[in-house]
Amino acid sequence: MNSVRVKKEEIELYNSLRVRLEEGEASCLAIAKKRSLKFPTDDYDARKVANIIGIPVSGTVGVLTLCVKRGMLFKEQGNEILKNMILKGFYSPVESLDEVM
Repeated sequence: MNSVRVKKEEIELYNSLRVRLEEGEASCLAIAKKRSLKFPTDDYDARKVANIIGIPVSGTVGVLTLCVKRGMLFKEQGNEILKNMILKGFYSPVESLDEVM
């Protein structure tokens, strides 16, 4: 398993983010910010903080859409995954990937 080397600046940002966020979200946001990465999450608080500190975000719908665009899934498969997630209680801003593609 590969590990990620954390830089001093990332640790400092992580420590400041821990005031509002859990460990996982804080660490991922710190790395995303310092390395200019997009942050995929559906967590409301993490998305809010990401927007405040200038990190682009995406959620599950965005990830499924990207998988379809890159040929990793057929659109029908992505829609089936989304439909099953919604049936299990996932809140989605759309009912189908067709709405965002």
